Amino acid sequence: MLQIVSHLLLAPKRILNIDNRYIWPLPSVYICSFTNKAEVEKHLTNNPSLFKPKQVSNFNCNNIKLPKPDYLARTVLPLIPKSVPKLFGGLAKIEDWISLDASYIDFILMRGNLLKSNGENIIQCKTISYPACREAFRYILGYILIKYPYVFELIERDDKVYLCNRITKGKYRIDNFATTNPNRLLKILCHSIQEDINIIGLDKDHYRLIATLTTCPVGWDPKKRIGETIVELHRNAPGWEMGEGKYAKNITSAISNRICGDILVKRANLFIFNTNKFFLLEYNPAVPTYKDIGNKPGFRFSDLHLRREYQSFVRLPETSTILFTVKTYIEPMINLSLPELLEIQKLVSGWGPSEINYHKSSSWLPVLNRYIQERNI
Repeated sequence: MLQIVSHLLLAPKRILNIDNRYIWPLPSVYICSFTNKAEVEKHLTNNPSLFKPKQVSNFNCNNIKLPKPDYLARTVLPLIPKSVPKLFGGLAKIEDWISLDASYIDFILMRGNLLKSNGENIIQCKTISYPACREAFRYILGYILIKYPYVFELIERDDKVYLCNRITKGKYRIDNFATTNPNRLLKILCHSIQEDINIIGLDKDHYRLIATLTTCPVGWDPKKRIGETIVELHRNAPGWEMGEGKYAKNITSAISNRICGDILVKRANLFIFNTNKFFLLEYNPAVPTYKDIGNKPGFRFSDLHLRREYQSFVRLPETSTILFTVKTYIEPMINLSLPELLEIQKLVSGWGPSEINYHKSSSWLPVLNRYIQERNI
């Protein structure tokens, strides 16, 4: 007979034992781990509020009433920033972190299919990242159990513990994760949440990408980029300029000073593409001719899509690595109002050569300009 061990039903006598580390899902997001049961009981005695974790979300898979993804993207950060975004933007509420939206089922299905067809291009872990991958798994596990109790639950059977997803019906054994290849842990997260996951750690005196689960790349292959420094990863991005830009020169101090403790830091990117595909290892769009605009597939306004990346950074307390998550939203440009399109046009007009090249605006800006011109006639 199955026995429910979700955080809402746990009692002191039901302290969960995973790999000889007793854990308790805390409302402060992190799964607190101890080496013996006495430590756990003492911790719970000193913190009675842990018996009633704060329920962040009332999301119920039996009554799905979730906001649309494009609406979520607008509420995260404004469509057009009022000022030049900083390297690490403003602080975010922890409740705004990992989120489920109305595209959840389709998105998880897409990620599952990508794992089957492009597994080695999606998940990469350097040996040095193994402790951080396991810590990230515990961190995220504790968070989703508390935020989405109607979706995720822990079930214990025959001394084995499983993470169960009530929406997808997925069931994943997790009691042996300390000896499991971290690739498998990232696969479980790939089947559970919509965010891509990256772990950044100090290696040879530089912050490097040491592990990644990336289902929404644009013009980069995780298999080829694993182990690169942050500067190398952003070699073509504005503000980095092959290590000579303003961001590149201050990256180490920025990470050390800005991302610390349980602080969640957020920032967002905005792109426009002539495809609605999420998985783009390579992206080199052509430049349309005058006759192409409005006629040739890829150069019709209905083909343009707004792509936004909502990025979050938090430092993992045990390994002191950076857990960097990215949630990608794609919305047809045709859904935007004329004032919003004019704001985008105004934003692009202020771009310099590096921004124009980075955003490949020569492939879509003529299409946008023609559409706005026709709407204003």
